[in-house]
Amino acid sequence: MSRKLVVLGDLSTGDDRNVAFLHTILVWKKLGVPFTLWLTERPLSDFRQLFPEITFDLVRPGVFDVGNVKDSVLACFDQPGIWDYVAGIKNAGCTTIWITNQRHLDATVRLDGDDLLVCNSQQQADQITRQLSAENRPVVQTRVIAPTLSLESLPFRCRPHFRGQRFYIGRSATPHRHCWPEDLFILLTRCQVPVYGIFVGLNAEIRRQLGFQPPWIVCLKPTFFNLERLYELFHCFWALHDDIGQSVPYAALKAMAKGVPIVAPADNTLWNPFIVHNETGLIYHNCEELLDCFRQLAADEPFRHRLAQNARDKLSQVVDAERSAQNWMQLLSDVGVV
Repeated sequence: MSRKLVVLGDLSTGDDRNVAFLHTILVWKKLGVPFTLWLTERPLSDFRQLFPEITFDLVRPGVFDVGNVKDSVLACFDQPGIWDYVAGIKNAGCTTIWITNQRHLDATVRLDGDDLLVCNSQQQADQITRQLSAENRPVVQTRVIAPTLSLESLPFRCRPHFRGQRFYIGRSATPHRHCWPEDLFILLTRCQVPVYGIFVGLNAEIRRQLGFQPPWIVCLKPTFFNLERLYELFHCFWALHDDIGQSVPYAALKAMAKGVPIVAPADNTLWNPFIVHNETGLIYHNCEELLDCFRQLAADEPFRHRLAQNARDKLSQVVDAERSAQNWMQLLSDVGVV
């Protein structure tokens, strides 16, 4: 008899952890894997509109019938505060599968030796294993399942740009200090291209703390799905530096899939599997090189389109939905769900 699969996570915001969560459960749904979905927060309204067939229950820490999950398999996503919910469920004798898009596990997550940890890459798995060992936490079995991204749902459309028109630069904005980088506005002013920056990921409160911003930069806090439509405005995407915790940059990968060339700093190891300089994107080492990247993309339209198409082709090789689905089926079979 198959074991019950209980899935626990958060879909209340559009950050990369939640995007990874959403794409994973969509794969399970497509595979026909039955599961019970428990959400820790009320989901975004557009989730309900686009996926009405996915039913869920809202849960609170400690407020659920442990008997309903006895001897089941619990799949949970490494999201802030998730341990408050997991602690009580694990007492029911569940097998726990931790799924993480981060390069470090939160200190509040308490692993048991029989837990499974699913990572996006072997590099990520090795890094977390070293972390657990250094912190004297149980080192658990890891499985590597490549990131799941449905390219069919992300139609390719490289936005045309004509000389003299505004050049739209998109950028993820997750500031670790509530202030603008000192050289940001100087950089973009010196670009010698009429740029318009769209920074995604900032809510009104953080914008207020950041203070002054010029009229040619707009900050938005989008949800999962209008973010994808927003990408169609961009002529290129300026990727984050390597100071973020995620192992796969889902938000920027979606931009890449839709035909937006990526400009990334050389110290951003997240992009190593995806970007070959001047072939599938652009890499810069300093501010002057960054400005050269923007100028080249704005001035050479055939080059920008070629980068975009090459990047889409590269992504289809790296993000293999069929292989990921097979790996998930094998893992779920191993724990007795299917």
